[in-house]
Amino acid sequence: MGLAVKDAVVLSVEQINQKGGIKGRKVKLLIKDDENDPKRVGEIDVELIEEGVVAIVGHTTSLLTHSALDIMNKRDMLLLSPTTSSRRVIEIDDNMISLYPPNTLEQDILIHYIIDETDIRNISIIYDSDNSVFCDSGLSYFSALFSNKGGAILNETPFSSNNKGEIYEVVADSMVEGTEGILMIASAVDVPLISQQIMKINRDLAKFSTGWAFDDNLIYNGGYAVEDLVLPLSWDYGSDSQLYNVFKRHYYERYGKYPNYTEGFAYETMMILFESLKSVERITPMTIREQILKKADFDGLQGKIKIDGYGGTFRDVQVFKIKEGEFVRVDH
Repeated sequence: MGLAVKDAVVLSVEQINQKGGIKGRKVKLLIKDDENDPKRVGEIDVELIEEGVVAIVGHTTSLLTHSALDIMNKRDMLLLSPTTSSRRVIEIDDNMISLYPPNTLEQDILIHYIIDETDIRNISIIYDSDNSVFCDSGLSYFSALFSNKGGAILNETPFSSNNKGEIYEVVADSMVEGTEGILMIASAVDVPLISQQIMKINRDLAKFSTGWAFDDNLIYNGGYAVEDLVLPLSWDYGSDSQLYNVFKRHYYERYGKYPNYTEGFAYETMMILFESLKSVERITPMTIREQILKKADFDGLQGKIKIDGYGGTFRDVQVFKIKEGEFVRVDH
């Protein structure tokens, strides 16, 4: 996800500078690696702040974003995250704005799909405890709403994404008697591994995941094991938007591959940042933040983007199923 965000941001900066930059000044992009390590986050954010940046684009996981908030607030720095979705981070008044909607919106749609479109009522959950900020809020919300809709959560099993060797045991432990489906709250790296172990034990189990896993690597690494896996996403790969298709073409010309939702959200983040930079008289992190929250409605690659007073974003959510190695939108 970090590399995907970087690529989209680089493209956007190249394009804006080709057009003359902002108010006649070229945009200077500084890139640092947070190494997906909460301890590293503070170090690089302080480095960037002291180098005089007007905004930081990142971090890509809810855990890392949460780790950065204290520094952002104390140093009056604007943090723009393309992909943070935990309610624990989004629904507070701070200096972070996320272009990804709260993960509860995706879970609402997924639960309605399971209850309304399938006969599945008993689910076990496997989740990545290394991204606790994302998973903990998602777990509690999903469990409560699924139960209210007539379903039952039979088991919740954590695993560490830093310890791949334990995945088979985690999957085996999660499959308590009566389990009809498995919800995997994990990345596109780990969901294929979990799905492969599920297939070894019970290939008839239904498989579900979250937008976190929505990436071409999910299909590439999962193969037949992720066939029929269902997951929600607030991004439409079949959109006929002219802006979206121009972005896809430019991205392909630059990198030799088509973008996923992560690149799309990152590019939209830069669209909003550039528009706000052009609008403020005095460019500072806080004047940019105020301008974004004041305007609230922006044109995105696939339609309108609405940002609330806390810096949270709202989008329509779709349900997708993997069929014959492709993400196929499911009408429900």
